[in-house]
Amino acid sequence: MNNNLKNIAEQAGVSVMTVSNVLKRKEGHYSQETFEKVMKVAEELGYVPNMAAKYLRKGKMGLIALVLPDIMNPYLSELSQFVIEEASRRKYTVILSFTDNDPEILRSIVSGALQLPVDGIMMAPHLLDLSEFRHTVPVVLYGERQQTTVFDNIVLDNIGIARSATKHLISLGRKNIASIGMTSDTALGNMPQQRAEGFIREMESAGLTINSEWMIPVAVPNYHRDHGAEVMEKLLSSKNKPDAVFCFNDLLALGAIKVLIDKGYRVPEDVAVIGVDDIIDSRYYNPSLSTIAIDRREAASLGVNLLLDRINGKRTDSPKYFEPGYSLIPRETTLGKGYQQISDR
Repeated sequence: MNNNLKNIAEQAGVSVMTVSNVLKRKEGHYSQETFEKVMKVAEELGYVPNMAAKYLRKGKMGLIALVLPDIMNPYLSELSQFVIEEASRRKYTVILSFTDNDPEILRSIVSGALQLPVDGIMMAPHLLDLSEFRHTVPVVLYGERQQTTVFDNIVLDNIGIARSATKHLISLGRKNIASIGMTSDTALGNMPQQRAEGFIREMESAGLTINSEWMIPVAVPNYHRDHGAEVMEKLLSSKNKPDAVFCFNDLLALGAIKVLIDKGYRVPEDVAVIGVDDIIDSRYYNPSLSTIAIDRREAASLGVNLLLDRINGKRTDSPKYFEPGYSLIPRETTLGKGYQQISDR
């Protein structure tokens, strides 16, 4: 018998069963007066329910892990917040872990070497081949479309995203368009190659030529403001200068814009800039950043619900791919100061 429940029962003058029913909120088994008496005694005795024991009796911990590569990226921070909110709504707690793109940490997590006490894992694997791993808990992947997958995948249409951003610049009459984000490094997975492909396809579709001088690789493993600034410096030092730039994420774009403004260029009059992600900074930067918004709330909801359905045995079918939506958010860096702010949320 649980001594805590026994002590509460003795002081409240009720049975242990009644105490158990009250603490479990089983309505119809006690009066309101009894409820209040038991709760008062429980509070006075400092009773804390043993949630770990409760979950273990169910064969679950009530915990899921969210494993992401970069704690400094606002896009991932916002995604994490939405995952936490969705998991909380489903009565689950999220443990956050960041790998800094270290494949060995990812391998340890997936192989079970780290022994995470969780019911399931959501993670961004990049190019790590996961087909070889046996997993003891359900896993949902964010990011890269695996060639062969044993897990559900939440993937982005990176080619479509890049084409939408580039098409927007072309629609404004820009013809000399550069991009920032190309790299041969695999630390960021397939995303850079896919966005480069989308950019090139849209340029070719419009009959526009890409200046080979502007194919400047970005240092990885992460895209940050300093990487965008570094490439923008090189673009401006070339003989022919672009009149627009598509950046593979908003942080690259913000770094590029800082260099343009510092060097006396007008944005967007001289050089228009668009990014991807719609991080909060993009809305409040001066000038505000045009971007492709990824529906992070949908991505979070998809991931959590897919994972919990696997955990609870509601889904036993083969793994599938799911794509959250995205939309163009034009702002001052492409439309100028007088634009109609009808798309901001």
